[in-house]
Amino acid sequence: MQLELRNVATRIVQADEYERAWLRNLLTFRTVGATGVERPMCLLDEATGELAIANDALRYEYGTRTPAAPLGLAAAAELQERIGRDRVFAHGRALVKHFVARLAPIPGVEVLSPLDGPLAGSMVTFRTSIMPHDVLFKRLFYSHGFRCRPVSEQKLNALRVSMHVFNTPAECDALAETAADILRRA
Repeated sequence: MQLELRNVATRIVQADEYERAWLRNLLTFRTVGATGVERPMCLLDEATGELAIANDALRYEYGTRTPAAPLGLAAAAELQERIGRDRVFAHGRALVKHFVARLAPIPGVEVLSPLDGPLAGSMVTFRTSIMPHDVLFKRLFYSHGFRCRPVSEQKLNALRVSMHVFNTPAECDALAETAADILRRA
């Protein structure tokens, strides 16, 4: 896999500390340690595109890192850019609408997420009056392998499902059918 360092390095120089942290990890995947930097550490020669480490940057490293996470992040970002953000977003929104349509007939299920407008996205949060959200979460995850996020903040007592480019309508159907089955047996 090739990564265009000129664009990444320029982003590092211009980024705030939060952005710099994940970009730095992306560039240092072959090193050992968890890197901490107190000021910009990258120098980019605009003429040649060469990236160098600033001599006066304070760096701290410890531990052993795996290259899998930053390589995966780079590949995921590249794939999303190739597909196009608008297409990724449209796919996620279509899956949310599909999933919500499958949830609608299940007694006791309430969808909390906005389905239209500027706050609508590729995630849907729902809860049920039939069983506690943490019990439904555990059954979906441990017994059936579905990954959701329990949302206990603000006493929502709900589950959040995130849809993305790698999900299919069939997976949404399976999740809704499994949740319906679990709730019927409660």
